[in-house]
Amino acid sequence: MNPFTYLPIHQALKQVIQSIVIVDIDLLAYNLDTEYCYPWTATTSIFFTLSNDPLYLKQNNQYYSLPLCYVVGPRLVNDVINFGNKRRTLGITFKAGGFQRLMGVPVNLLTKENVDLHQIFGRETQEVEERLKEADSNIEILIIIESFLLKRLYLMGKFSLFDLSIEQCVEANGNTQISKLASVAGLSIRQFERKCKERLGLSPKLFSRLTRFGNAYRLKELNPNLNWTYIAYDSGYYDQMHLIHDFKMFSGYSPSMINKIESYNIKVMSFLQGKY
Repeated sequence: MNPFTYLPIHQALKQVIQSIVIVDIDLLAYNLDTEYCYPWTATTSIFFTLSNDPLYLKQNNQYYSLPLCYVVGPRLVNDVINFGNKRRTLGITFKAGGFQRLMGVPVNLLTKENVDLHQIFGRETQEVEERLKEADSNIEILIIIESFLLKRLYLMGKFSLFDLSIEQCVEANGNTQISKLASVAGLSIRQFERKCKERLGLSPKLFSRLTRFGNAYRLKELNPNLNWTYIAYDSGYYDQMHLIHDFKMFSGYSPSMINKIESYNIKVMSFLQGKY
């Protein structure tokens, strides 16, 4: 049984949503580590726990329970999450800039944060959470979450030149000059930087670096036997040393350590991007 079920994305939401995935996994049965060290990421995601068992955030050897439904903005810290022995969760990951376009919430307010969705949407997400837990099938889950997301369409602004520039940056794995991206967006570099911090929660330079790093990290998660020279080349790094520097900074691990741990880790980065 595949522990990851990708749900189809409604046509009206494809501009802003990267993936909708249900994780239903017994980590012990799959001989997987129950803790996962998240690397830094540029994405924003919503999570609904489909049971009453919360995730736990590990900090300084202490564990803190996370809300049963929450949004996490760009991660600029290596959060260690304990999944428990079994996990059933719905995850919605947004394309770059997509969360603010659909939800109307500036992403810079969410950077490095795990925010209870009820603090943003109140009773609406409380009802969604309750209905999701009672759902009898994946189709019912899809109908519930689609309804919640489609209600936000009235907030969604038109696809802009800024959105086009960010889309091009992602397609190039972050390997595009900031000046070119600003030009595509029809903005000065300073205006573009301000827009990035509001819409992405990051400076354009850091967003580009994390986009490139994220591609390299997913390549390694999905293909543990790929050598680092190939990954560096495929991801657009100048050389292997630049890749190693980013891995140490953004994952907290050296590439040699990644080789040892990836065989028994759940592939979080990959399944959230719909590339598992």
